[in-house]
Amino acid sequence: MRTIVYFNDLKSDAINILVIYWYHPPACWDYLGHAAWVNKQILECFDTKGIKPALPTQLLYHASHDKQPLTLNQ
Repeated sequence: MRTIVYFNDLKSDAINILVIYWYHPPACWDYLGHAAWVNKQILECFDTKGIKPALPTQLLYHASHDKQPLTLNQ
C-alpha cells in the first residue's frame, strides 16, 4: 500500500488536494476500504484543525404558474 497526497492547486474559491492510492495486491474491496480509511483520516485532521470543506451550492428559481406564484424574499 502506498498513498501520496498532493496540494496541487490553489484557486480563489478552492484548495485542491490530489490523493493517489497504490494498493497491492489489487483486491477491489480491500482497495476501497483503504481509500475510505485515508479519506476519513483527512477529514478528521481537517475537523481537528477547524477546517470545514466548502460544499458546492446552487440556488435555483423556478417559473411560477397561476396556482403557485413565485415570490422572492428580498
